[in-house]
Amino acid sequence: MEFHLRTPEPPLSALVASITFFDGYQPAHDREVLIPDGSMYIIVDPSDRTNRLFAAPFTAEYTEFRHAWISGLQQRPITIGVQKDASLLVIIFAPGGAGPVLNLDVSALTDKVVALEQVLGRQAQVLRKLITESDGAVAKTLAARDWLLTMTGDRLEPDPIMAAMLRILRNQPGIGIGRMAEEIGYSERHTRNLFRRMLGVNPKQFARILRFQALLKHLATNGGDAASDPWLEKGQIPVPDWADVAQAFGYADQSHMNIDFRALSGFTPSGYVAAYRGLENFLPVTLAGS
Repeated sequence: MEFHLRTPEPPLSALVASITFFDGYQPAHDREVLIPDGSMYIIVDPSDRTNRLFAAPFTAEYTEFRHAWISGLQQRPITIGVQKDASLLVIIFAPGGAGPVLNLDVSALTDKVVALEQVLGRQAQVLRKLITESDGAVAKTLAARDWLLTMTGDRLEPDPIMAAMLRILRNQPGIGIGRMAEEIGYSERHTRNLFRRMLGVNPKQFARILRFQALLKHLATNGGDAASDPWLEKGQIPVPDWADVAQAFGYADQSHMNIDFRALSGFTPSGYVAAYRGLENFLPVTLAGS
């Protein structure tokens, strides 16, 4: 198996979290559940295989994608099929980074997965050609980085208003839209519209995702081992005191936390712990009889 993870250098790193390429994947499971993380993704498949996006973890209904596609910010988990010997390049944007890089209103892609060509036209073909013609994992991630820099042009710095809104939200997770508007000096309506155009959802929805992500990170590191396993072969994480976790992350009670678990991961808290195998946002699913 070949694997390379590239963290872009500044200033691109403010907009793009990572570029990953892997080849020769040999999964022991059939599907993977992807949990909302506040980011947008571009995925490029150098092969001519069809890739499947399933309606739910255990259903037969699916949509097919080939060559390259983009996932907008998701508010619900999505389920993808996995294949042996898969080869994919994955670009993960930092929250709010996709808009400046791709020069678009990201709210149009919220809760959607679409062919990249529908969004970027010829540039989708350019990116895939660069990937397929580059030799080796390192070269492919470098080619993707160079394409991102070309796409970004002179928009390499995050929008200062977007950066301010994200900073306010992270420092004050429960802040209301009125207070945020006061801090940045805009009306409530304009603040809400800006946030949605730049991040894909409104501040309250985004704060919900951020809190759940912080909770999952806590679970993943609770056993003292923060190392991730991109092949999803790591063992389960320790079962915590769920009432303590709910309180620590600001939920009204454990039932309130359970609602977020089901909505954002598709699993109960105990089901999530049992399914975890090394990456907090990717849960492997094995179908009966496989």
